[in-house]
Amino acid sequence: MLSKTYPRAVNACTANFGLGAAEQQIKRSRKSAYKALFVFRPERQRERIAVRLEFEMLEQGQQPEFEGHILRELPQVAGLVTGGQLILPYTSSIVLTETPEEILSDKIRALFERRYIKGRDIYNLWWIVTQMGVKPRWSVAQKKLSMYQARFVPARKADHFLTKDSKDEIIQALDSDLARFIPQNIFATYKKENFRGFIETLKQVTQDLMDQGMRGYFESDGR
Repeated sequence: MLSKTYPRAVNACTANFGLGAAEQQIKRSRKSAYKALFVFRPERQRERIAVRLEFEMLEQGQQPEFEGHILRELPQVAGLVTGGQLILPYTSSIVLTETPEEILSDKIRALFERRYIKGRDIYNLWWIVTQMGVKPRWSVAQKKLSMYQARFVPARKADHFLTKDSKDEIIQALDSDLARFIPQNIFATYKKENFRGFIETLKQVTQDLMDQGMRGYFESDGR
């Protein structure tokens, strides 16, 4: 799949940034997972364009819910094209994405599985819940925990984000990670509020999942 998309990615970068050098690196992080890095270095600018891709193998017969989008008709993309900021050499592209509920369940898995917490996972969870209006459902999250070939091994207890001790850990994760992904003035506002909205949303999502059966799943070791 990557070998087929690589030439198209190079063509798209050339159309937008001019001639340049491209490279693709593919690494196998474990038996059921791959990581790929695509880098394009335009001749006319110092900054490089880098995209990292991560792939997790699914269990046989498992598949998340997804939906298709016509790339050129997405509001954000259409605005860039109309403003001359983006050139689409492939105007008939269809983008397949997980549904918002599925993406939320991926973030839930990441927050309970990673050995260290990433602030971007908390931010994504907050955005999906508060800005997109998605409600956490344990039935969807539980399915996601067993969807991949890599077995889900929790790094923390089901009620971890409800404990007082987790607050400092959450704040540190947001403070060290979030500033790289959002404008500095917006980050400063969140930090001034001590990331209160993010903490409250994460606690509410945790409590909702606990009420729907997550505690029992963790206590029974996923059985």
